[in-house]
Amino acid sequence: MSSLIEYLRAFFTKPEPHQPLSSGFYSYHTPEGEVPQYRLHLRIEKDGEGIMVVNASSVLHLNQTATEFAYLLMHGKSVNEVSEEISRRFKAPSEQIRKDVASFQEQIHNFIMRSDQEPITSFGFEPHLDIQDISAPYRLDCCLTYRHDESSQPAGELNTEDWRKIIQKSFEIGIPQLIFFGGEPTLRPDLQDLLASAEELGLVTGLVSNGPKLEDTAFVQGLITSGLDHLVFERVPDNSGQENALRGILPLDLYTCVEVNLDLEENAVDTIDQLASLGANAFSIHYKSQNSQQPYLRVLEHLEEAGLRLVSDNPVPLAGEPETAPASEAIPGPSAYVTLRVLPNGDVLCGDGSNIRMGNILHEDWKQIWDRRVTTNEIG
Repeated sequence: MSSLIEYLRAFFTKPEPHQPLSSGFYSYHTPEGEVPQYRLHLRIEKDGEGIMVVNASSVLHLNQTATEFAYLLMHGKSVNEVSEEISRRFKAPSEQIRKDVASFQEQIHNFIMRSDQEPITSFGFEPHLDIQDISAPYRLDCCLTYRHDESSQPAGELNTEDWRKIIQKSFEIGIPQLIFFGGEPTLRPDLQDLLASAEELGLVTGLVSNGPKLEDTAFVQGLITSGLDHLVFERVPDNSGQENALRGILPLDLYTCVEVNLDLEENAVDTIDQLASLGANAFSIHYKSQNSQQPYLRVLEHLEEAGLRLVSDNPVPLAGEPETAPASEAIPGPSAYVTLRVLPNGDVLCGDGSNIRMGNILHEDWKQIWDRRVTTNEIG
């Protein structure tokens, strides 16, 4: 498809006098009885690029060409109809377009049929790089609790219904992905209910956990059945229960990223090789000590040589309520708003670790919160 993309790129700066695709959030579900059954959600940005959620399990970043293909196919257009419309809009060769639209449709169907998908992918197209004026975050990290064990009592946590309201609002805003973390999110007895609420709307969901409940394969399978799409497993060395948990989890249809803490590992490379032999193929590497910087570089090199994926944007569990700062005290860049965090009381923070408070998602209108963005690009 690259030949068409290069061909069309020249026309994007001087389009035909047709209205561009309207920015917004669009949904599609295959008609009853059609095989295979699947759901698609497409968010189109002002610049014409898009984000598509497939079967509430994966987020695909699409360039403008792919977004137009997806939009027209989701609106019931046949391959020939899509080809003719794109050909008219961009004065491109219709026969080549027809081949590329058919290829795009086939790739989507092949993607739908595969299991254990990565939660985020560019799907062979360029990701959306212009994040200065995106319409909403790409991800919302939801801290369900500050608690880390059963002995601590919940304090100031939103109830199930409040979190359902936040999940519903996330869908209406067009946020495609939620990650539940803590503390330890499996301490919430309503975790499966919250996953099911997100699944019903078609949102991609993830979980960050090292809780002992993960040692129960039936519990993990219940999370998957409720809609969990990917897991970040925080590994603690020399924990036999966790080793058994991973042996049970990795064969499941659940994309699992194992977090390795270099401050606790004597030989992280051997640990990664051992985990890879069990089926792990994605890793998050964490460290705080200055002494771990060199081991970190060795681990990165090893992951690349072994063909293993490095995941670097997982939410970090909170030990307690962070000290928040008003937006006026710091000027973050636009990347601070690609991911936002929601605290157990509904407060919304920038996702860059600056702890800038933007508002409360439960009690305020989303536009009020989103309009509080202040970036370095808007100063001066």
